[in-house]
Amino acid sequence: MSAAQGAMPDAAGLAARGLTVHIGGKTVCRDLDIVFDAGQCWAMLGRNGAGKTTLLHTLAGLRPAASGTVELDGRPLAALSRRQVARRLGLLPQSHQDPFPARVLETALSGRHPHLAPWQWEGALDIELARRALARVDLAGLETRMVDSLSGGERRRLGLATVLTQDPAIALLDEPVNHLDLHHQVALLAMLREATRSGERTAVMALHDLNLVARYCDHVLMLFGEGEVLHGPTERVLTTENLARLLGHPIGRVTSEVGPLYFPM
Repeated sequence: MSAAQGAMPDAAGLAARGLTVHIGGKTVCRDLDIVFDAGQCWAMLGRNGAGKTTLLHTLAGLRPAASGTVELDGRPLAALSRRQVARRLGLLPQSHQDPFPARVLETALSGRHPHLAPWQWEGALDIELARRALARVDLAGLETRMVDSLSGGERRRLGLATVLTQDPAIALLDEPVNHLDLHHQVALLAMLREATRSGERTAVMALHDLNLVARYCDHVLMLFGEGEVLHGPTERVLTTENLARLLGHPIGRVTSEVGPLYFPM
């Protein structure tokens, strides 16, 4: 998901090996073995409270697993420094905290911190990367706006622009289209999907809209609760039977010119 034109990092891979994750007395996943390969766009599905955010944070190395390991480029995540991890892996959180006043461009530029030496200021290239990222999420021209003056959708797009400015090979995105209008949902997911098609980028996204999942994600990871998971290619996993069991509600499906469409029965 590069904000730059041209240079791309080497193909990267994120993997879980025998991963078990607990939170609040619940098991999010048990003995999970999965590889998020370069070139893939994953959707993570589950009911509210299923542990999607917890699993994303565990994959990012921000919280410990009960057992098992997370690997980045074949190396245990725990053996890497946070700077090493942040140069390869980016996380878009579900919500944003802005305790200090900042402008839009300054916030996007924070994505460059892993690539700078301590006390090093951002250079012209860093600023150009941030401006390109802002343009890609339709925030061009708002560089000098204060962040606290943005709408919820604009703030969400700024969060994504910050990840794009970071320029990671692997992006973990927690509800990236939350607060966005329909146009921006479609435009940004299309942009993220296109970024993975180079074969050198990976996206893993917690989503709720089944039709957006079907349209833009080629792999799905379902969290059923009590540690049970199901994962694989979208066309195999995203069935009405699996979805009804996952969501606790019957789901219908019809075929359209843009692919399958899902709806509650």
